[in-house]
Amino acid sequence: MRYLSLLVIFLLITGAGCTNLRQKTTNEPTETFEEQEQEVLEQGEEELEVNDEQIETSDFDLVSSESTILKQLQTTGRGSQLKNGLNTILSNRSVLLLGGECQVETYTDLAQTVYRQKEIGSYSIIIASFEEDVLSESDSCIKMLFPLTDIESLKSMLALLQSDFQDQLEETEVSLTIQQDLPGTCEEVAAYVAKKFPKSAERAYERCTSIREQEEEQGGEADEDLQNEGNNVACTIVPDSQCSPNMSSEDYVLYAQKFFTPTDSTVIEEASRYSGIEDMYKAMQLRYWVADTEIYGCSDKFALPKDYLAQSPEFTSSPVCEKQSAVGDCDDQASASGSLYEAAAFFGKDNVRTALGMVQFGNSPLDIGGHAWTEVYYEGQWFPVDAVFGNTCYENGRCYSYSESELIDWDYFRYVEYPVIEYWGWSNDKYYYLPATAESSSGLPAYWKEKASTIYGR
Repeated sequence: MRYLSLLVIFLLITGAGCTNLRQKTTNEPTETFEEQEQEVLEQGEEELEVNDEQIETSDFDLVSSESTILKQLQTTGRGSQLKNGLNTILSNRSVLLLGGECQVETYTDLAQTVYRQKEIGSYSIIIASFEEDVLSESDSCIKMLFPLTDIESLKSMLALLQSDFQDQLEETEVSLTIQQDLPGTCEEVAAYVAKKFPKSAERAYERCTSIREQEEEQGGEADEDLQNEGNNVACTIVPDSQCSPNMSSEDYVLYAQKFFTPTDSTVIEEASRYSGIEDMYKAMQLRYWVADTEIYGCSDKFALPKDYLAQSPEFTSSPVCEKQSAVGDCDDQASASGSLYEAAAFFGKDNVRTALGMVQFGNSPLDIGGHAWTEVYYEGQWFPVDAVFGNTCYENGRCYSYSESELIDWDYFRYVEYPVIEYWGWSNDKYYYLPATAESSSGLPAYWKEKASTIYGR
């Protein structure tokens, strides 16, 4: 069953053409993949004949969702032969993983047919058909080469991509965006760390206790000295000094609902400026992540998207003070991103949500912390579209600025596993779900209970 599921997913990513990334999806959830698969296997006695010619026709174009393709296959014949049919189709297709410094065109020119190519971190992936012996095993650019149906090699490639992602996080110090964000009790924080680094749990507990003591001394009021420490005379708006309350991890999920505002006029106006998700996501990445302590003098402060978009670029405490560069931390980025995506209807209605939980942005035990990010439901799966992987200014004075070409793509986490350790829950302006207790809002769609996943292993 699992093998068959992977084959169908491969069909989605390797058929004729590429998915239209600006296509709007509907808000109707698909059946679970297991249910669809079982329906295919229980079809009638007619033989299933699937060949390359069928795959290349518009009936199986990649803009179709997996549900649509499966329903088309159901009407073709007996579903029990689906595995053999797909295996025959895909047996002459290979996955080629190249080092990022290598010229992709050199290898696509050698291919008989190129089905998919994608830059992922330090690597490039090509899915194509090659003539025998046209590629040399001694080629230093080739990191992996294997048949598309080789599941074990696929797993090895995913592990390599995940390791590469963590290495990139180490280089940019993005872990600093979460190290001070530790909602929940210190016992909970230590338990999170202990899951992956048992020997570091005590150290994590001590660090958390120290942070909690600082928060208690602050007493929920903004520290004006912190807020005014790096004031920029070119900016004139003084930030709101009211901090967000200390909350449990579950309460954060519910609290985030108030800041998901797709019907706000400022959000709607900003959303209208973009023609697609690619442009909007890059715009969010180019807005600087800045800690709440630096902007507001607060250990934690949720900002409404309208204030984040319209006011924060001119905050006196902004380290950049640029009209087009809103500043805020992860919850501000997540609330604004989700509200904009929903307002633009890139993914249909109710298919955007704010996720909150514990993540690991690096290889160290102290690279674990609380985080908020945006997830979208697209072609039958949830995956993160997280704006934190962009321009950043840290409290130590270091800033990282990127050109658009250096930013990850909006669908990066369809191909690389997002480093979440535990979900606290998901919410938007209409729904919420807490997986630990199964508590939810009324009318919650079933697919809202699903975690984010990559295209390889749903």
